[in-house]
Amino acid sequence: MAIGAILVAMLVPAVQDPDRLDDRQVRELVESARRRFVEASIDREERARDALDAADRLDAAAQAEPEAGRRASRWDAAVDLLDALLMVDPGNPIADAVDLQAAVYRWAEGRTWIAQLERSPADPEARARAIEALDDAIARLRRLWTQTRGRPEGDLTAQNIRFRFAQALADRGDLEDDPGRALDARQQALGRLKDLPLDPPLAGHATLLRARLLVELGELGEAEEALRQAEDMPGPGEAERLDVQLDLLLARKQFEEAIVAIERSGLDRPSKDVRAVRVRARQWIDLFPGRERSAVEEDAITRVRRLRDADRPEASPALARLAASIVEPDDADDPGLWELLAEGHLARGDVGQAVRVNQLGADHAERLGDPGRAWVMRYRAAAILVRAGRFDRAAEALGPLAELARTPGSPAPDDQRANASLLHALALGRLASSQGGSGAKPAYQQALEDHIAAFPDDPSASEARWILGRLQASEAREADAIALWSAVPRSHPRWRESRMAIVELHRDAVQSLLVEGKEDEARARLLRARAALDSFAEEAADPGDRNAFDLARAELELIPGLRSAEIGQALGRLDRLVASESDAARRDRARRLRIVALALDQQAAEAEREAREELDRSDPGEIIALAERLDRAAAAATAEPSRRRIAGVSRLLAERVLARPDGLDPGLRARARVVRLRGQLETGDLDGARASAQSWAGDLLPSRLPPGLLGPLADALDRLGLYTQSADVHRAIIASHPPGSAPWFEARYGLAVSYYRTGRPSDARRLIDGTSALHPDLGGDALREKFARLRRRLESP
Repeated sequence: MAIGAILVAMLVPAVQDPDRLDDRQVRELVESARRRFVEASIDREERARDALDAADRLDAAAQAEPEAGRRASRWDAAVDLLDALLMVDPGNPIADAVDLQAAVYRWAEGRTWIAQLERSPADPEARARAIEALDDAIARLRRLWTQTRGRPEGDLTAQNIRFRFAQALADRGDLEDDPGRALDARQQALGRLKDLPLDPPLAGHATLLRARLLVELGELGEAEEALRQAEDMPGPGEAERLDVQLDLLLARKQFEEAIVAIERSGLDRPSKDVRAVRVRARQWIDLFPGRERSAVEEDAITRVRRLRDADRPEASPALARLAASIVEPDDADDPGLWELLAEGHLARGDVGQAVRVNQLGADHAERLGDPGRAWVMRYRAAAILVRAGRFDRAAEALGPLAELARTPGSPAPDDQRANASLLHALALGRLASSQGGSGAKPAYQQALEDHIAAFPDDPSASEARWILGRLQASEAREADAIALWSAVPRSHPRWRESRMAIVELHRDAVQSLLVEGKEDEARARLLRARAALDSFAEEAADPGDRNAFDLARAELELIPGLRSAEIGQALGRLDRLVASESDAARRDRARRLRIVALALDQQAAEAEREAREELDRSDPGEIIALAERLDRAAAAATAEPSRRRIAGVSRLLAERVLARPDGLDPGLRARARVVRLRGQLETGDLDGARASAQSWAGDLLPSRLPPGLLGPLADALDRLGLYTQSADVHRAIIASHPPGSAPWFEARYGLAVSYYRTGRPSDARRLIDGTSALHPDLGGDALREKFARLRRRLESP
């Protein structure tokens, strides 16, 4: 295709292949075109034509995309490709045409975001992206205009540059908030069009653009003449001509003539309606309350409803335009108008006005004796507040609505009663979260309980059971949480999640009991967990659910220190999942757990071999999580050889991750260093561990580590005799655990030892005495004996 034809084709409907391209196809197309840039056997102009053809294909793909972001990304790829050609060959014989085409694609990107902004006036990204794209197009076109000003009048590329420059300036002026800048952009655009000789179809487009600019600049007589000239020229479509005609008629306040022009056009009904709403909204502003304004208002509302009923995207901008004009309906109006206008204010991004109009409309509906509609409008106002993140106001508004919804004989629609009740609870939950749990949390829990009691069989009740169970589990009310989660039926989406939460409660309890040295209680809790999992697996109808429970059962048997007799069975479950599981994430997790199972089953060589293979399969975060699990298994091993072998595997994984050249997130690097430090310690490399701890002191700060790693780090530093470092870690553990918990007691003891070892015996004594005064049992027999021995040592000369 000739370069001139390519440029002209951008002004008419695309005739290229409309097939979309996925991201991979876009990359392949661009890479193929870039390879031809450097082929010496290809003529320079032919290279440019090849690049233009590839960009043309990307343009077709962009126009086939329904979503603005993906459409823009295709034009981005086309611009980048053409820019790359000009970087390689800036003096190409058709460089100006290539540069112009890149500017045209950037302008098209800006127009796409303007269209998105018209559909969603409250979308800040659309506005920012439109401005960014148009500013880039203007910069490119200004440079090209400067370079081509001296060319002959008949030069097609120079004509296109001037026209495109004017077009981009005009569009940019429409986005300006500053009236002075908008005026300047339009005057510049008009200047670019002055005395511009053009051939069809560019002449029609340029003349119509000139008419549009003259209207915006208030030169209505000249605008009418330019519009008359454009009517006799080929190029612009009927919709484009009508839009400029409407601009002129509205500027002259010829509203009825504008409606007549719309109805006489050949556009489809939705296209007519969206333009007529624009006219009626402008006309409404000029009218005083009365019969004429009511008729205008009624016509606009009828057309908007027709657009909404047809599910047309133009309905949202039409509503926004209407809301910008009709601030508040008359008292005589149908409450439905209030609902529409509230929706229009929301489309404009005016949350406050949308809420206000809904609430006023509700009052109006109540005066008209329609309590059901009044409830719905107040509910909509509250829902808007929730979406806007104004949870205090939302909770206040939803309280009486939810109470009314839970009342027999409520005027609320049956299909919205449960939703309103749950939304009230969720608003309170977000409020409690934003306030750090103070004040609103009891009300949040009560609202969830009220919802479950009022709507026990509604699906939303099981959502409330799930949430309330999590709250109660966080307060150590395990029995209540398990009862709530057990009541979630199998048909509910939360069924598996609730069952897995029950298993997690059991697993955490087993781990805590083992830490406290209560092995008999831990094994009793293990039996409960096994029975629960067996029950869940029998209840499960979906193979994916059964596989999830199998994986949980295997993980249960691998708890460090448990010394389960079912390690072999766990390996069998994991082998089956690795071989047959279709869910990739679950299969990968089973494969990593299998390494832990092999290590616990005294198959250290096989565990190490598979760990080395895993380094190439999983990302660093998963590898470090596996290494941490192996570290915990090593710490719990009673036999020295077994502990060394397992620690050797965890150390290997940590060292390989730390050696990666691509760098690590600071938090992940700190975790890896803790595992490596402990691996060095467990494998007998004391000097290496001590050197690592001292050289990595900055990475081993408690603030950089998750709470679960603080205890292992403190243990390692204590064993290395680095008591000053370990004291900071013990303090962090004390601060992050509730007083009286097992980790809290262990950390208090560790800190007392650190004080003793660093020559601060009085601080150690005060710490022990203070702990004893608060908790005389000192964490149980074993810890009480350790505290007593240290106290006697402190009293010795």
